[in-house]
Amino acid sequence: TVSGTVAEAREIGALPGFANSVATGVNNQWIVVGYSTNYELPGTQAMKYDVFGDLLASFDFPAIPADINDFGDVAGGGFVGDVNGSYTDLGSPAGTSLPYLVAINDLGSATGRATTSFSDGSGRMISAAVLHTGAGGWQVITANSYQDTGKDINYAGDVVGITGLSFSYRPFLY
Repeated sequence: TVSGTVAEAREIGALPGFANSVATGVNNQWIVVGYSTNYELPGTQAMKYDVFGDLLASFDFPAIPADINDFGDVAGGGFVGDVNGSYTDLGSPAGTSLPYLVAINDLGSATGRATTSFSDGSGRMISAAVLHTGAGGWQVITANSYQDTGKDINYAGDVVGITGLSFSYRPFLY
């Protein structure tokens, strides 16, 4: 609920010059992150929306922002940053490429997936569920199928996600 007590749906809109937008994360400070795009044209723009100020604005981020924590830290692609346009390229976990972080906790640890150089035998590349912590850097959690992904991370650093073999998958807790 936007107001905290009464359920309401609020259309956020799209940034000027864009036809579409997607919200991907919201924190407890009522800041929403996402992106605006024109699907038929290349290019996206990171956006932030302040619920209380009813203000939609762009911000500098080199990937699609996937999540925001309560301190305004943003994760997406292989980057962490903030809604003020500061960001850090985290590189990739060893033996992988194309990291995509999907969740960040209030300590700045983030989880998601990265692509390995191994095939599952069906032409799909094996992905690795990954974790990045400020102190420990990158860790590969699982790398069993093309679906392996860390989906969420709590304050303690526990990660949940999916892992699988062949065409089946199961949740994991790390």
